Amino acid sequence: MVGCAVFIVYAKLSTDQSIYTLELLPPDKDLPFIRNLSEIKVIWELQKTLTTFVLTFFVNRCFNLWDSVYRSAREVQGKISGFNLLLATNVVRNQDGTHTTESEQFLEEVGQCTRLFHILFWASKTKRFSSLMSDEGLKRMESRGLMSSNQLKILLTMDIPNEQLHSAPLEWMMIRTNQAMDENVLLADNATKSALLREFMSLRNAYANIGNLIEGRMPLAYGKIIVLYLQV
Repeated sequence: MVGCAVFIVYAKLSTDQSIYTLELLPPDKDLPFIRNLSEIKVIWELQKTLTTFVLTFFVNRCFNLWDSVYRSAREVQGKISGFNLLLATNVVRNQDGTHTTESEQFLEEVGQCTRLFHILFWASKTKRFSSLMSDEGLKRMESRGLMSSNQLKILLTMDIPNEQLHSAPLEWMMIRTNQAMDENVLLADNATKSALLREFMSLRNAYANIGNLIEGRMPLAYGKIIVLYLQV
């Protein structure tokens, strides 16, 4: 706003117009200042069209990226719910339909691994929660009951990047499920096994797709460079 005000004052003085009055008629086009502005206007009209096109293109790309990540995030949530639903409906129950003690313990363990996976996964994709992947963040989550001391020890000693720590609780979910089948806590027929494995792999594909979308996005700096080039 200050820059515009300075330019207006300069334009008024250059065209011998009073800066305190509003001139309804345009100034004389033969004045050097006005003539130079007219040439700039032609260039500006050309650049404006190209710049608007580039900005519109990048805004559209940004929206498509947001929409794709949002849909994939919802798909991850849906696959987790589907996996846990299959477990809850196929565990062994008492005669009155309630869960047995072993079934409740199994579902609690898988649920805890599910929550830990979800936390670590989004911590690996967002800067806001990236501190949760640090040693201090993991120890803090253990103190709040989000993981056991044994799980904390495993995560701290794993020889993988912090961005991949979520793969550990994801594997624990399936390993504990297989153990429950061997212990006759969970139905072990082929249909149940196939459904759980299919849901598990779909979950893996869904969360892996989010990483691919983020890594393959068009850098914002590229769009800024193009806009600056067009303006120059």
